[in-house]
Amino acid sequence: MTRRGWVLFAAMSVLWGVPYLLIKVAVDDGVSPFVVVAGRTLLGALLLLPFALRGGQFRALRGHVPPLLLFAAIEMAGPWLFLTHAESQLSSSLAALLIAMTPLAAAVMVTTLGHERLEGRRLVGLAVGVVGVAALVGIDIGSVEPLAVVETVATAIGYAAGPVIISRRLRDVPAMAVITASLLVTGLLYLPFAVVEGSGGVPGDAIAAIAGLGVVCTAVAFVVFFRLIAEVGPARAPVFTYVNPAVALVLGVVLLDEPFTLGIALGFPLVILGSVLSTSRGRGPVPEAAPAVVVAAAVLRDGALLAARRSAPPELAGRWELPGGKVEPGEHEADALVRELGEELGVVVRVSEQVGGDRPLPGGRVLRVWTAELLDGEPTPLQDHDELRWLPAGEWAQVPWLDADLPAVRELGQRRAARSGSGW
Repeated sequence: MTRRGWVLFAAMSVLWGVPYLLIKVAVDDGVSPFVVVAGRTLLGALLLLPFALRGGQFRALRGHVPPLLLFAAIEMAGPWLFLTHAESQLSSSLAALLIAMTPLAAAVMVTTLGHERLEGRRLVGLAVGVVGVAALVGIDIGSVEPLAVVETVATAIGYAAGPVIISRRLRDVPAMAVITASLLVTGLLYLPFAVVEGSGGVPGDAIAAIAGLGVVCTAVAFVVFFRLIAEVGPARAPVFTYVNPAVALVLGVVLLDEPFTLGIALGFPLVILGSVLSTSRGRGPVPEAAPAVVVAAAVLRDGALLAARRSAPPELAGRWELPGGKVEPGEHEADALVRELGEELGVVVRVSEQVGGDRPLPGGRVLRVWTAELLDGEPTPLQDHDELRWLPAGEWAQVPWLDADLPAVRELGQRRAARSGSGW
């Protein structure tokens, strides 16, 4: 895993290790799980809403409502209610132990779906991690309420499925729109129940705990989580749950007077070792660094293709290209296109599919072209461009395209010509 991946991993270990403490504080004060979940989701959504509204990212959700609702149900609505209710009967440490099953469930899912192959080293790491968590917590599961255990296991399965849904069904939708919309859906779903359950008032400590859940453990954490998925993939992303029990246990010992056992000293090193092994790949040649990616959008409207004429640098002036820009580190290509066209053209687009393969650019970069549908706005000229033009069907070949853009334009034109029986 890269250095950036380890930084994100460490951040998530803390951000989603703290909620066990905050949830426990709230439920021990007698606050309903509906109040806790509605409060944290609506607060998180309000904090993220300005970012999601920037550039009209919500419009990119059109056509993705079913997978969005599925993600909201599996990653938030179900797990957070289950976990909060379970912690009214479980210690925060045991809840964290059961949630540590998430990487195992994720590994089984991505293997079944054919996304990745589990190597022996990673299987050993998963097993070591589970043993470490068991030693770390040292609690007899058989002595607790069975329903609470079932609820927490269901939460772990939901956490494992969430990144898979993002990777398979929502990868072309801006992450901020997915996060914010899912929080809103969950919060509004539980708001009526929260109003009824919380009508008797909420203690001050519980209010502070819910605020921490909404700001730190929801708004901030989900932004980091999506970055982690983009960096390491859906199978490795949930492995930080191995470290979460250590965070939860330390907080429990210091703030909730939970016992410090020998299992802590024995289990914590195993947790770290299991995390390292399960997120690593087998030995082999060191791969070359991935090239920097520039993305461009073939924006179509009523059969016309949007083209931009370069005005700089001098050697490219007068030639035409598809609009786009650079992909930032950890950013998905579809997110980059939505962001670039929003910032530079003032339009909202929905990204569809990649056209052709990589095309080399100067400086070791590569160009990748995606088709996109214009959802809102009228494009205006970019910096370093002096004209934008909608090229009608049949006239795409009548402007001098840049060498890197031409193959994608030609492929799209040939597809259209094959359907219509005319030239491109």
